[in-house]
Amino acid sequence: MSFNVSKYTQSKWLKGSDLPVGRLTQVTIKAAYEHTFEQTQETKPCLDFYEIEQSLPLNRTQIGTLVSLFGDEAGVWPGQRINLQAVPSNYQGKPTVLISSAEGPMPTFNGQPVGNVPTPPTAQPSTAHPFQS
Repeated sequence: MSFNVSKYTQSKWLKGSDLPVGRLTQVTIKAAYEHTFEQTQETKPCLDFYEIEQSLPLNRTQIGTLVSLFGDEAGVWPGQRINLQAVPSNYQGKPTVLISSAEGPMPTFNGQPVGNVPTPPTAQPSTAHPFQS
């Protein structure tokens, strides 16, 4: 019998290092809830997803993104599609999870496009007169 042992080493909590580098991972929010972490007694909002077994504890930046996308009532977040992407972080040098709209433009980090974003071709000025055929 063969089975994948990674499920025994994988954390319950999603981190930036769990996502493929430089790629968007599109997910559907299954649940939004508050969780109190035993070690710190800190309560944080968290998300569960249909496509990923791990849950994502949200930081302030992620919460702000979700509020701007869907409003501040977390009860309406389930069913919404979002993109997750690992991006470099200044905090402890570990990648963090960037959340963006699954419907909108590519995400940016510090004003720069994140991931493999192709540069659109520049428009060439037309030499034809606009009223001539």
